[in-house]
Amino acid sequence: AHAARLRESHQQLRALFDVGGDAMIVFDRESLRITDCNPAAEALFGRPREDLLRLSVDSPEITPVYQSEGRQSGVLIHAEVRALSEGARVVRREWTHLRANGAPLIAEVSLSRMRRGGREHVVAAIRDVTERVAMERDVRESRERLQRILQHMPVLLDAIDERGMVCLWNAECERVTGWSSEEIVGNPRAFELLYPDPDYRERMLREWRCVRGSEYRDWEWEITCKDGSKRIVAWSNMSGQHPIEGWCDWGTGVDVTEQRRTEAALRDSERRHRELFESSRDGISVTDNAGRMLHMNEAAAEVLGYPRETLLTMNVADLRAPEGAPTIAEQYESYTRVGARIGEFRLLRPDGAVRIVEYTARRVDDDTHMTILRDVTERRAAEEERRVAIERFECVVKATEDVVWDWDLTTDTIEWSEAFTRVYGYEETVLKDATAWVKEHIHPDDRERIERSVFGVFKSDDNHWESEYRWRRADGTHAVVYDRGYVIRDEHGRPTRMIGAMIDFTQRRAAEQSLRESESRFRAMADSSPMMIWVSDEACQCVYFNRACIEFTGCAPESLLGRRWMERVHPGDLERTKASLERSWALRERFTVEYRSRRHDGEYRWLLDSGAPRYLDDGSFAGFVGSCTDITERKRSEEHLRLLNRELNHRVKNNLAAIQVLAERTAACSPTLDAFRASFAGRVGALARMHDLMMRTPGEATSLRAVIDQSLEAYIGGGESDVRSVGASDVYISKSAASTLHMILHELATNAVKHGALARPAGSIVVDWQASDDDAPMFRLTWTEHGCALMEQPGPRGFGMEFIEGLAAHELGGGATWDFAADGLRCVIDAPLSSVVAATGVLASRFPASIAT
Repeated sequence: AHAARLRESHQQLRALFDVGGDAMIVFDRESLRITDCNPAAEALFGRPREDLLRLSVDSPEITPVYQSEGRQSGVLIHAEVRALSEGARVVRREWTHLRANGAPLIAEVSLSRMRRGGREHVVAAIRDVTERVAMERDVRESRERLQRILQHMPVLLDAIDERGMVCLWNAECERVTGWSSEEIVGNPRAFELLYPDPDYRERMLREWRCVRGSEYRDWEWEITCKDGSKRIVAWSNMSGQHPIEGWCDWGTGVDVTEQRRTEAALRDSERRHRELFESSRDGISVTDNAGRMLHMNEAAAEVLGYPRETLLTMNVADLRAPEGAPTIAEQYESYTRVGARIGEFRLLRPDGAVRIVEYTARRVDDDTHMTILRDVTERRAAEEERRVAIERFECVVKATEDVVWDWDLTTDTIEWSEAFTRVYGYEETVLKDATAWVKEHIHPDDRERIERSVFGVFKSDDNHWESEYRWRRADGTHAVVYDRGYVIRDEHGRPTRMIGAMIDFTQRRAAEQSLRESESRFRAMADSSPMMIWVSDEACQCVYFNRACIEFTGCAPESLLGRRWMERVHPGDLERTKASLERSWALRERFTVEYRSRRHDGEYRWLLDSGAPRYLDDGSFAGFVGSCTDITERKRSEEHLRLLNRELNHRVKNNLAAIQVLAERTAACSPTLDAFRASFAGRVGALARMHDLMMRTPGEATSLRAVIDQSLEAYIGGGESDVRSVGASDVYISKSAASTLHMILHELATNAVKHGALARPAGSIVVDWQASDDDAPMFRLTWTEHGCALMEQPGPRGFGMEFIEGLAAHELGGGATWDFAADGLRCVIDAPLSSVVAATGVLASRFPASIAT
């Protein structure tokens, strides 16, 4: 029974061994030879039972030489078997085997001991785990790849564990913040490093805790980097939607610092563009394809002449063009088809003004166009003026012999006008390396001077340059040129350009030399002339006075140039002279004018100034040339003649009146006709003799002694009577006083011949005169007769006494007194000194107390 049970048990075990799902092999513990196997082992190794029973467990046919640990399979298996023999009941290992086709097989092996046939055997239960291991490897590799991906993602990735510490800090986090994973992961102070501001950190953690692990949330936080800079990170909490085991919270972040800065810059740019749009001096208009005005700045409204609010309700077609000009709608339609255009249109504004508007239009998008508007009415007018001016300048340049040049100092290039070829013979008008070329063509004797003057202007603040030098023509000859230029400088004051004009002065200098020689000859002739000669320029400013003028005035020539010579004209003649000269100067005609001019000794002399216009060979007016003649003596002669004529007229009338009175009174006092004839003839003869004396005496005065001598000439030294002249002093009296005194003396002498001293052989006459020195000086003439005693005064007053008294009273403003002394008659004539002495007369000496003649 016991054997039966054993057999049954053995059969059951054998059945269990054979039908088991795991491969089972039995091998000897010492030799490792396989002694038994089940069908599953055959299937696992792909070999029949017979083949397996011929093999040992460490045979290379079923077991690789090396296991995954790198040890040889025999050594490994022996080690496992020894471990089993040391007391371990079951040992589980993973071995690598080979199938019959050579494919590797990863098996999970459980070893247990058993005795069989009196020997120690090992039962190995082998389970194929190749797929599981492969799956585990795939999972592991996937995790590794995920870890690498998370570490190298282009976004920031961090994770927080249940302790609230960072457990993941990828490479992007390190790159953006500068904090390494070692410094952040597992560091309880990580948040203090990233958010050092406690208030800011507390607010951030408070908001984070509110959404921790529950919901999706985006927010932006400012992280402090290791270098102290700030970065803005946009975080997204992914924990709620995608939970990960071991990560309480995790999220991704993007560094948006530059984006936020760009957005801020964009907002600032948009603000500036809006300000620029509104403050632009150019009009800016935004329209759609239909011509509706969508946006408009104030400058555009000003250009178009409408309020902005009105324009935003209008269409381009509502803008009007002046009559005859293309409509604005047509032009708008044409450029909307093209997409971009620059042009002009004429606009009739609501106030009736016609303006020229320049526009620059371009398409913004499919339905929007932007147009820049600029009122160029004044600019077009200025351009037209500039065009006319340029044409005029070009015509002037072509019409003259001036060579205009433009020197670019930055490129050292000079450009000449067309006259450069015509005047100097050079074909090229645009020259490189201008400095060296110009220096080479300046005369060697002038080269250093011109170079110094030009570069001196460059270094100074002056922009004007001019000089005269010799310039070499293309044929080798030298021309005398007058060159001038203007320097143009940049904003730093550096000279960048110089523009000028060169004039050929060769013929002019030759003409000037000839003119100088001619002027030298003229000056030599003029200075040798006794006549005063002057020359003026075309402005009638005196530029030359000859030597006679200088000697007359006693002044340096410079003090007379221009019109300063007029300062010497007598004030009474100045206005008349200026008016006469300016009239002749304006008409450019000959003139002759007389005026008084102050001589070097202070005396004003009469000058006769004659001038005539002078013209150059080309017929152009060059000024006046003239001469001055001193006519003072002629003026005096003419004045003397005028005075004589007036005096003759006066005297004739006075003499005729006197003769008439003499005739009447002589006739009344003459008893007979013969007596009348003799008396009247004597008196008329006295008048005639006095008239001769007045005519022989020049001027307004005559000598008193000459009057007395002339009156008594017939009686001096005649017969025995004595009429003596004593003394030598004399005084000049006026001619009217002389005539009166002559008549008085004639009457007294006639009376003396008839009745007085001249009628006696021993008679004598003394005539003296004197003047008082008191406040009202008087003149006294005394007639004294001696040697003719009169016993008594004559009876009735005769005509002679009345005639003398009348002359003294009416002609001299004085009187006559009579004294019939025993020795003879004494007659005294008293008169104011001013009525006797000539106004222009002078005393030969002061009046003595008594002078006898």
